[in-house]
Amino acid sequence: MESEHKDGLLSRRQLLVAVGVTGAAAATTGFLGLGVTDAVAKSVYGPPDAPSASDTENCCAWRTPLEAYGAVGDGETDDTTAVNAALAAGVPLSGAKRVYAVTGKISLPTGADLEDAEFKQLAPGASLDVITLEASGVNSVRLVRVKVNRNGDGTNGGLLDGSLGNNGALDNAYGIRINGGTGHFLQDIEVYGSDSGSLIGLIGLDSTSRVIRPYARDAYWSRSATTATDDQIQGIYVYQCSDLIIDDARVERLTGIQTGVPTSRFTRAIPVGASTALTIRNPYVYKCDQGVDITGGAGNRYIRVEKALLREVYTWTVKLANSAQYCVVSECVAMNCGAAFVANANPALPADIRTSDNLFIDCYNINCGYTGQTVIDADAFKVIHTDTARIKFVRCHAYDFQTVKTMRYAFASHPTGANSSLMQDCDYSGYTTSTPIGGTFVHPEISTGTGSNGRYTMFPDGTLICEHQIDISSTAMTTARGSVFGTSSALTWTFPMAFASGNPVVTATFSRNDLTVIGGCSELQCSTTTWTYHPWSSSSLGAGNVKSIRVVAKGRWKS
Repeated sequence: MESEHKDGLLSRRQLLVAVGVTGAAAATTGFLGLGVTDAVAKSVYGPPDAPSASDTENCCAWRTPLEAYGAVGDGETDDTTAVNAALAAGVPLSGAKRVYAVTGKISLPTGADLEDAEFKQLAPGASLDVITLEASGVNSVRLVRVKVNRNGDGTNGGLLDGSLGNNGALDNAYGIRINGGTGHFLQDIEVYGSDSGSLIGLIGLDSTSRVIRPYARDAYWSRSATTATDDQIQGIYVYQCSDLIIDDARVERLTGIQTGVPTSRFTRAIPVGASTALTIRNPYVYKCDQGVDITGGAGNRYIRVEKALLREVYTWTVKLANSAQYCVVSECVAMNCGAAFVANANPALPADIRTSDNLFIDCYNINCGYTGQTVIDADAFKVIHTDTARIKFVRCHAYDFQTVKTMRYAFASHPTGANSSLMQDCDYSGYTTSTPIGGTFVHPEISTGTGSNGRYTMFPDGTLICEHQIDISSTAMTTARGSVFGTSSALTWTFPMAFASGNPVVTATFSRNDLTVIGGCSELQCSTTTWTYHPWSSSSLGAGNVKSIRVVAKGRWKS
């Protein structure tokens, strides 16, 4: 049984249960119409009581409906004035899962508490800085299951084809923007609808705020006259945040239309700038140009991206660019994406803030190059620019399972010397190049890896051993060569890891489960990347006879 408040007033739930939602609306307007002060009204409606079990099933029952302040909620009637009046009352509100059409911006005050409402923007092309919901410089905003339909046609009212800049709306137009303040609680907020700009903006938030399951989806930009050359849409834009945790973010289907032609370019799912000790856990990204983009010249420090799933991301999957330091990307999976997990310094920035000292650990890139993009090379894990320093790949895996392979290098790195990247216990298969590794990597301790061409072991003293069991059962050995039989042409083994310099020493053993047949291999040519040989047998062995070559190559991974 619900008890009375100690000041003698009925609890809000008792009152609403007694009079019903319609009565509650009348009571609210009646109180104010009779000259009862806001303070008295608030003592009835707030602060909110902890919801009971029955409230969990019907959360709207103990909240004031927006209709109590004159909102219609039919998605067509302009409810801007009514919604602002409801927010100004300072009571917990419910949108009852209706759609409220608004013109321009709804400003959320300190303590705004709203659930189960959707807002449709009636003036999406009025300017390049249209914002539908904003909390700026206020505290303790609570939004749960709140949606915004940006409702644009991709052109921002045609302004993007004018003289106001290539992407002037990117950092200025938002569906929902939470700008500064403390103590916010954002759960299941969702923004969709086209036009250039950012769907959700999280700016200047810290550990006192919680962000759970933000969702940005289904938006496109459109150009008919000018040509887009830079980012046009951002899904969830995170800027100047510190010690914030974002859980289960989801961004899907951010695309564009350039002179009538659909394109996957110039959208970023989760861009991050100028943030410190930010954690992004379990994000999901689908069909955007770039995935999680830790970037900008202002510096990102101690960022963690954990357990991301990225599908059909057109180019970069997780990018640490310009000025990203001491970041960790862990247990992330990219499936059917265009390019790499990448680290990239900006040489124009001061040396002490360029991208460096980042770790990729336990990550997978599967079918890299799948999207067919030609913007950048389809390398699965990559470090760009010699100024990028000390990037580490540990237990990372690059596999291309497609019939027609699209992955170029499994791992590629430009830095050398003191800036060299580290690669430890990584493996790969299915690359299109002659070697899976491009550039220079260091291996500070025993490191192993397995690819389609065998297994390698790298030792701290510079020794590299490559091993493989080569199945040649499908190859006929019926060509007479003196008193023995061999293949019609030479065979080649590509080492799973290239040797640094000098040709390795290769030993080979012919294997067949038949004591009446002996065999071996004759070396034709050896390089730092391949070994070419002729297998031979004492008996003619057609295709389909079980046989293999056991090979071991020993040399140096560093001079």
